[in-house]
Amino acid sequence: MILGCLIATTLFFGENMGASFHQSGSSFGAGGSGVMSSFSIPSTGTYGLKDKTLYYNTNGPSVDLTSGKLASPQPMSRIAYPDNGSVIATLCTNKDSDVANLRSALKSLAFLRGDQSTDPYSKLLKTPVLVFNEGDLNPAQIKSIVESTDRPVAFPLVDFQSFPNGFNPELEFAKSAPMFEVSGRSPWGYYQMIRFWVTMIWHHPALDRYEAVMRIDTDSCFLEPNEYLPHFMHDHLNYHSQYVGVEPEEGREYLIGLYDFAVEYMSRVKKTPGNVMLWHFIDTTWKAQKTLPLFRTNFEISRKSYMLRDDVVKWHAALTEEEVSYSPYYLALNYVFLCYCY
Repeated sequence: MILGCLIATTLFFGENMGASFHQSGSSFGAGGSGVMSSFSIPSTGTYGLKDKTLYYNTNGPSVDLTSGKLASPQPMSRIAYPDNGSVIATLCTNKDSDVANLRSALKSLAFLRGDQSTDPYSKLLKTPVLVFNEGDLNPAQIKSIVESTDRPVAFPLVDFQSFPNGFNPELEFAKSAPMFEVSGRSPWGYYQMIRFWVTMIWHHPALDRYEAVMRIDTDSCFLEPNEYLPHFMHDHLNYHSQYVGVEPEEGREYLIGLYDFAVEYMSRVKKTPGNVMLWHFIDTTWKAQKTLPLFRTNFEISRKSYMLRDDVVKWHAALTEEEVSYSPYYLALNYVFLCYCY
């Protein structure tokens, strides 16, 4: 789930997005109303690291059908999959239920036809899958994930034990801010997940060779064919998701303060809303209902070069890395906001 930065990103930087509203056949079901919002400093990798990602399924299935053994991962050829293409990204815990759900999600990628070649002699690989994880997936779980798809699969690592500079999670947890907790997760696990998708992923070395990122969750499932995914429908777009309504009553306590912060931030950096129509919608929704609009929470496509644009990077950093993050109240609010509108 990703919740609100995209709404805020759209309203800040929409003059470069060319947002359009249209009917789009939903890959998750029988179709529905979709919002395509187009909003585009090359990546140098996290902390200056270089991409050393190794992939399974790059030369046929990595799981031997006879012995059931899993072959070692290998570097992926840039001839078989050229740079600046798309990638499918997800984040998975070591819970067996999450792994099982991810397997179903990966199997449903068979419905995506945007990268399926009609040339029987083509040596090009399908769009790879990056399964970000904390390094705690066991060999059996990795094998089961790899054999769930014929796409190249890699398992880049993330560090959810580090926090923004100056942020002490033990002290902040004791404060009285409303906490968004998920059963079976660490107290800050949900927030770290949001922080990863909003800020950290765009600097991860595993993304260095890619330009478009299609994010799915373990609860994502494609139910019908789609002719352009995992790519953008149009080359000029920088973001694609679907508008699904507003944040329901039970989640609104986590939104308090975010609208005011967005207004204050625009004033501080002397920025006017880039997407006037969408800002008006957000403004009236908040003032009338004290809630915020939602994009689909388990699917989106984002263009990396846009997310690494200087002004966008600063906005994301303000949400997850800087002064707002030092307050657990705003930390929770920012991340929940990011989870519903991004």
